[in-house]
Amino acid sequence: RVAANHGTYATANSAPGSSGNARSQAYALATVRHFTAVEALLTSYQTESHDARGDAEMASWARALLSQTRLLLDSPAAADPARQRLLQDLELVLVQMTQLSPANTPIDREMIDGSVRHSDVITRLRTAVPAGVATHLQ
Repeated sequence: RVAANHGTYATANSAPGSSGNARSQAYALATVRHFTAVEALLTSYQTESHDARGDAEMASWARALLSQTRLLLDSPAAADPARQRLLQDLELVLVQMTQLSPANTPIDREMIDGSVRHSDVITRLRTAVPAGVATHLQ
């Protein structure tokens, strides 16, 4: 759980002022921002028309988010087992999305859609980001 603490965000049960707490806050903030960005990508993917220009933009966006996902997987942010599983599932979906191109067939898109549905990543992303926090992060 994330709570406001004099303009910063602290995890519940953390002692203010400790260096471990500051590091934990930084990873929590980075993770929330990342999850919000991935949710925006997945929502855009589901609602946008699929054309050559859109596919190129989605693939580029997915590549940037894939790099961030891998960095978070290799960081203390992945210490939480549920967060680690979500990051791993996001990694799979983002790898698939980096391959978007005009040459894709409907089967390629079905693989992405199936990965999103099977792992329920959008719901899990929304659950992982506390309501209102992403819009108030500085």
